[in-house]
Amino acid sequence: MTPHTTWRSLAATFILAIAAAASASAQTTRGCNLPANFPCPDARIMSFGADRLSVKPGEAVTLTWAAENPGAMSVTPGVGPVVARGSARVSPRATTTYMLTVGGGPNGQTLTKTLTITVEGTKEEATSAPSVPPPVEIPRTSDGHPDLSGVFNAFGAGRGGGGRAGAPPASTLPIRPTLKPGMESYRVVYDDKQVISDCVVGSVPPSFGPYSFQIIQNRNHVVVLYEYMHLFRVIPLDGGPHQPGISWMGDSVGTWDGDTLVIDTVGFNTQSTVGGTGDRHQPYHHSDSLHMVERIRRLNTGMLEIETTLEDPKVFVGPWRTVNRYAFHPEFKKVEEYICAENAKSYDYLLDPKAEIKLPR
Repeated sequence: MTPHTTWRSLAATFILAIAAAASASAQTTRGCNLPANFPCPDARIMSFGADRLSVKPGEAVTLTWAAENPGAMSVTPGVGPVVARGSARVSPRATTTYMLTVGGGPNGQTLTKTLTITVEGTKEEATSAPSVPPPVEIPRTSDGHPDLSGVFNAFGAGRGGGGRAGAPPASTLPIRPTLKPGMESYRVVYDDKQVISDCVVGSVPPSFGPYSFQIIQNRNHVVVLYEYMHLFRVIPLDGGPHQPGISWMGDSVGTWDGDTLVIDTVGFNTQSTVGGTGDRHQPYHHSDSLHMVERIRRLNTGMLEIETTLEDPKVFVGPWRTVNRYAFHPEFKKVEEYICAENAKSYDYLLDPKAEIKLPR
């Protein structure tokens, strides 16, 4: 067995597989779904500081922080949700105590660390308890359309964010395709004894697992940047026509249907798979007639919904439809770098813990 892989993509694939197989006995200290023999790592605060602790009125201070294995993190007042390592520039009007809060500590506890910035000639103001924010309207661009911009992923997709999310649009379509009679050759046969990871898109729509995606939007285009595999889509908003050719991601054109962005995609090559639950290696091949329509809605400030309908009249009885929701993460300003360089290496040791782990050179 010589599967192609990179260390990072292999690790993600293997960890997710372990978690799924052992979910019944998983620990849930901070949402960690590792089996019992893989304890959930506890969060810890490494540092929380500032470039100076005393300023004159009107001067700014840069706060910096670092944490390991964190759950949800925030800096208050005035900064909000943050990532594990970062910085923020603040200009306190009066002497202010800032607090770094990190979820996922030992036994599920929340960790905190504070520092006080003294503003000359002022006293520290009393901090009132945070109130429940009022519902926030869907953000909009200058041309009136919903603003879809931001970084999203599946973590926290159940949370709100102002406004009402509502139920997914009703549909009579199935969530899985059915092969036409005589089309059994389109069923993918996998060897369940192999551990496989490779540097290809793999599925339609593209599966990105635990990684994030970013939407960049202007009047004429929507750009989707996927952290996983560094995939991207540039989608003109003129409604077409489609450009000729075939590719992994297909050719997409977009239009607005009220507050919903509708993206129509054709021109897929036949090397990807369809019909599964999100894994890159899905149960069916498809033909060159595969057609995808995505309907994207900003449900509220904190959530994005993507309704995807696929059809391939050469292979399947009829169309099928899935609806997925993704949380907006304002603490992320961009998707991170992802590198995948294929290797021809044996990873049998993953199935045999006694086998030697040979690191690449």
